[in-house]
Amino acid sequence: MKGRFGPGEISQVVGAIDFPPSTGGIQQYVSRMWGDGTVGAVTVFAPRAVGSERFDAAFPGTVKRFASGPGIGFARYLSRIITELPRWLPGNHLFHVTNVLLAPAFVPYLPLLRGRLVAWTHALEMTHPKLQVPISLLLRGAVRVVTVSEYSRGLALERGARAERTLTISAGGDDLYRRFENPSRTAFRARLGIASDEFAILTTGRLSSINRYKGYDRAIQVAELLMKRRRRFRWVVIGGGDDLEFYRTNVTRTGLGTYMQFAGEASDEQLAEAYAGCDLFALLSREEKTEKGIMAEGYGIVYVEANSYGKPALGLRYGGVPDAIIHERTGVLVDRDDATLIADAIERLIVDDSARARYGEEGRRRALAEASWGAARQRMRDLIADISSHG
Repeated sequence: MKGRFGPGEISQVVGAIDFPPSTGGIQQYVSRMWGDGTVGAVTVFAPRAVGSERFDAAFPGTVKRFASGPGIGFARYLSRIITELPRWLPGNHLFHVTNVLLAPAFVPYLPLLRGRLVAWTHALEMTHPKLQVPISLLLRGAVRVVTVSEYSRGLALERGARAERTLTISAGGDDLYRRFENPSRTAFRARLGIASDEFAILTTGRLSSINRYKGYDRAIQVAELLMKRRRRFRWVVIGGGDDLEFYRTNVTRTGLGTYMQFAGEASDEQLAEAYAGCDLFALLSREEKTEKGIMAEGYGIVYVEANSYGKPALGLRYGGVPDAIIHERTGVLVDRDDATLIADAIERLIVDDSARARYGEEGRRRALAEASWGAARQRMRDLIADISSHG
């Protein structure tokens, strides 16, 4: 590896598919990792998007936008990167592929990128059935493979990543807290009419028909069980998407109108108020096999986000969720996607005030320290320094 970089500062070239202003976990991960201006010069290849000019103007680096889209549009995006890369190869650059679906664009240049390419992996994209060969070539040829969880690390190793070159850098969960450290603890309940003696359960996420693995349907079933057990609670789901009315209809049909509410989208400040005002955060993401690959949480920023406000988190033991929730330390993991088991776990937390307080406090400490964005960026800076000096 030594000698592959010349003297002077190394700049970062970042290949992205998921990048703001589009929203999502990977978008947040990529923009936060390279967007704090502490890793030197950064150039990002990203798809064109409505509203990108405003984001790009504030980003502490250069963003080169190329046309993209589903099907043929994405193929054109790959082709544009293929034609762009040669002008960057001679420079003192470290290349980051932040989504392995870009493998067809980078694999042809692997001999010229040896020792200078880092592959970043999440989960679903590694299981794409039509791209297994280029993905494996990319993972085998990368000087480092970064995963966001032990779950995604396992997927990467199955596809050829070398264990000694693989490391985990999970996303931080403290970004919202750093912007809204002291939100109103009463505004959330007042806005939604939640009584002081009602146990408030919060779920956040996109309500998309292609993301039903996130388990909102199971949440409705669990709420039915809690209602039949005569528990006094309110379960609020915050988020928008094409499935919002679908779930609202299901809540009405099951008679849960006074127990469960799909509240739609909220501002960041309102989301911070929701975290501060709830008693428990729960997201019941599972693992599903589809024609596009395996759908599951690669990590789960929202669990740590809830922890940052001192709230315990509850999730299922699938995907990368066990990396985000430390069982019986920052929350509770339920072993199976079973409505009765989940309802039992929530009931235990409803009656055990001390456990909730203990999990919330430990979760807050972890979210603001080793599971923070600051810690994640430091691990990336250490990674870049290690590659530039040792390979």
